[in-house]
Amino acid sequence: EAKVCIFGHIQRGGSSTAMDRMVASRMAAMAVDALINGKCNAMIGVQGMSYKLVSLADAVKKKTFTYQGLLDLVYILSQ
Repeated sequence: EAKVCIFGHIQRGGSSTAMDRMVASRMAAMAVDALINGKCNAMIGVQGMSYKLVSLADAVKKKTFTYQGLLDLVYILSQ
């Protein structure tokens, strides 16, 4: 028997919150607006309290710092 599920919420371990829905709605609205205005090959990202349209080329070329303690925690929790 097949069942319908939303993988994002299963991966995070629960039902979506009001904040999840608000972030998803804002990102979706920005994505649709970008497409209407002819912009493509881009992604919507969150920087601080702002949502920004960033080209995919710019998004993948920047190296970001990852806190080692967070990586260690991910490793521990994945065991």
